[in-house]
Amino acid sequence: MDDFEKFLNEDYSFDSSPREIASIHEAGHAIIYHLLNCKIDSINIHDNGDGIVNCPLYTPRNFLKSPDELEIEMYNYGLLCFSGYIAECKFSDLVLDIGHLYDLKDVQEGNDFTDYRDEMEFVNYSIDEEKFDFDYFEYIYNETDTLINNDLIWKAINKLSEELIKNEDGMLLGYRVHEILNEYIPRDNIQKVYGVRIDFSFVD
Repeated sequence: MDDFEKFLNEDYSFDSSPREIASIHEAGHAIIYHLLNCKIDSINIHDNGDGIVNCPLYTPRNFLKSPDELEIEMYNYGLLCFSGYIAECKFSDLVLDIGHLYDLKDVQEGNDFTDYRDEMEFVNYSIDEEKFDFDYFEYIYNETDTLINNDLIWKAINKLSEELIKNEDGMLLGYRVHEILNEYIPRDNIQKVYGVRIDFSFVD
């Protein structure tokens, strides 16, 4: 098993604790939910490296409407899926191979990358078209990487991570999560509007 596979199996030798890595991972997911105006209920992390952002999520297969709407939903869902691991990689100075990530679907299940491949396959089958392929997967990966590496976004992720680690229970309620993230990316009247492409104008 190489370092890449060890990383995805959470068996990589990081300098940081599993709790700290989990906080960065979940903060990466949380910033995307926030940018999509999705109302986060809470975030939980554990000492063993497990964690979750508790937020209602509807995958693109629940929509399957017009081609334009489906494109937006697949785009947003890709950002959500990839953001956690990409935040981990930035934090730990790791570079992932996109081709290897894409091929994981054939050999491994149960991580955010294979979840996205599952969705790609389901949607392609449903629309009877190979619309979402490796090129699209790579495109979403690069879009997510650009977003996570934005200075403002990265500051927000680190601030949220610090708050999670400081909390003895490893939990932050949604109102506090949005309070922290609003310091960097203000969002008025947070409500669920999944399916609206993120405005990247703040990155410029």
